[in-house]
Amino acid sequence: TVNKKSTAKVIVRGWDTEKKTEIEAKIQAELEKNPQITSAEVAEDSVDINYSAPAKLFGFIPMNMNMRVTSSTEGTVKVKFPWYRFLVATEFSNSSNEINAIFQNNETNLEFLKAKGNAEAQVEVFTQISNILKARHEMAMSIIGNIK
Repeated sequence: TVNKKSTAKVIVRGWDTEKKTEIEAKIQAELEKNPQITSAEVAEDSVDINYSAPAKLFGFIPMNMNMRVTSSTEGTVKVKFPWYRFLVATEFSNSSNEINAIFQNNETNLEFLKAKGNAEAQVEVFTQISNILKARHEMAMSIIGNIK
């Protein structure tokens, strides 16, 4: 078998050309660690991540389900699932609450992000969301592995 490395689409909006290149490089480095991210868009006021989460259709057919994670500059995170979410069982169902709890409970970190420059804050938000999703993905895969 051939191990194919898929490259995620990265879009950086706003900022000057030099800053865009710097942000893109940081995002690409983070994408190397988390291959489930299919695309990322970083703007001055939001971070959008499309993520391929493991799931089970009807509770027993393994599949990947795309979900969209959006974060604003205030640190609020929204997770949107596809329309067929009600047919799918996944460990990511409460990820929005989890990510928001991490951001809101860690007020010093949230205030630190707001005090940083806008570009650095957005990259840090992307990195934290990516790390949370990766940890959740690894946990879901280990649970699926234990069932087999």
